[in-house]
Amino acid sequence: MSDADDKAKPGPRPDAANDAADAPAPEAGGDAACADTEAPSQAAEDAASAEPAATEAAEPEESPEEQIAALKDQLLRALAETENVRRRGQRELEDVRRYAVAEFARDLLSLADNLDRAVASARQAGIGTGPLVEGVELTQRQFLQVMEKHGIRPIEAEGQKLDPNLHQAMLQIESAEAEPGTVVQQMQIGYVIHDRLLRPAMVAVAKSPEAPAAEEAPSETPPEDG
Repeated sequence: MSDADDKAKPGPRPDAANDAADAPAPEAGGDAACADTEAPSQAAEDAASAEPAATEAAEPEESPEEQIAALKDQLLRALAETENVRRRGQRELEDVRRYAVAEFARDLLSLADNLDRAVASARQAGIGTGPLVEGVELTQRQFLQVMEKHGIRPIEAEGQKLDPNLHQAMLQIESAEAEPGTVVQQMQIGYVIHDRLLRPAMVAVAKSPEAPAAEEAPSETPPEDG
């Protein structure tokens, strides 16, 4: 190295040592305190975020086959409920069609009773034939045919066992020929509409005749002494 280079190279400043000595020393524990403060809060956040993950991991997820089975079960239940509603609505509609004339038919039963009374009165009076009686009987037959066309039929009562669903017992008549509980007389005709009762038949029911009371033998009085 030449002398010129040695002269050109600057030497250390005498004030550099003093500047380094006068520089403030870093505060002990400053950054460390900040690190210690941030560390617990970060740990708490990590613990809080780990709790839902642990809860989700505890619940087993359904497999695709189980999900398909659950959806299939729901579909079958919905189809069954729909079919039940359809059938119930169809039954209600059929009932409306079958029994819509029930109230109207019940009002017409008084007309049928009057025709029956007219024919019975003519027979009791000995007028079994004649244009008038034949006309009433023809009207009665046509009326019953129209009622039967709509499902309305008279109830058979005489000679039948008493049926509380069809007959209304008004009185009991002693009879040795008929079994007890048998209808022996019909006072008013009953009617049904399809399989429902429209009006019960008013009837008299046979009962066993009561045994005659035993006659008491006359008591003998002793003869009086003369």
